[in-house]
Amino acid sequence: MSKVLVTGAAGFIGRHVVPLLAANGHTPRVLVSLRNMQQPGFARDFAAVVPSHEFHAGNLPDAELAERLCHGVDVVVHMAGVAHVNADAAALRTANLDATLELARAAKAQGVQRFIFASSSKARYPAHSLYAQLKADAEAALQELRSADFDVVCVRPSLVYGRGMRGNLRSLLRVLSRRMLPAFPSSLQPLGMISVEDMARALLNAVEAETLPQQIWELSDGQVYTLDGIVRAVRNELQLSQPAVRLPRQLFRIAATLAGLTGMSFSQGTYRALFEEPYVHDAAFSRHTGFVAHDTFFARLPDLLDDML
Repeated sequence: MSKVLVTGAAGFIGRHVVPLLAANGHTPRVLVSLRNMQQPGFARDFAAVVPSHEFHAGNLPDAELAERLCHGVDVVVHMAGVAHVNADAAALRTANLDATLELARAAKAQGVQRFIFASSSKARYPAHSLYAQLKADAEAALQELRSADFDVVCVRPSLVYGRGMRGNLRSLLRVLSRRMLPAFPSSLQPLGMISVEDMARALLNAVEAETLPQQIWELSDGQVYTLDGIVRAVRNELQLSQPAVRLPRQLFRIAATLAGLTGMSFSQGTYRALFEEPYVHDAAFSRHTGFVAHDTFFARLPDLLDDML
């Protein structure tokens, strides 16, 4: 079994990854940010959710911290970062590129065997946002560090769902749960998703796989979704009427530019995700590792709505 460093351990995905690693015989060493540690009751609550043999608090990039974290570690699972596409440019660059490369260099110097980087499906479209560009840049720079003794694995999760989720998907479900929803955008562009539990299982597979020859892996639950299908499923589950008017792409683009529609702050990033960033299903990771998703978004929908409402 391996000693595994997990950064971003207090995050939505990290809280599922660490206990799963421990349950499968691995020894997790976890890093949480100082900002999280300063929150009242965080250390107590986090310890209850994610018991760990080795617990560290700090912020990357920090060369001394990175060296200390990687010493004696077999595998790094790097999930720490800033996921908000509209965050400050300097913060995005520091968290998603600078910190990633510093940690990877420290890992290689300390003899770590495998570095697993949680990228994003948005890295497929680097021209669409600074966040996407930085994720793509980090992937490319990590590949240059790859060697016979230092395996680099980049995973691109599609939209991650589960109890406790935040962000655009939670906001979307809240809007779709309104009793009165006479109009809503329409899109048949393919979307990819994966449950947070399945994401954790995929990362466990990436830790345990003997070899992972492909450099970048797309992760999803194997299903292809659309906004129209999600709208229909949510309204049916809640026994609410479907929107009478489905807004076309052109009108939605204007609304996104003005950053306001149906009480929700839709941005250009949202528009691109729904109309300009088609998800392409890739089963290569499943074929190579034997990973099988246990969940689908529609099967989990009642649970997700119960958690949100």
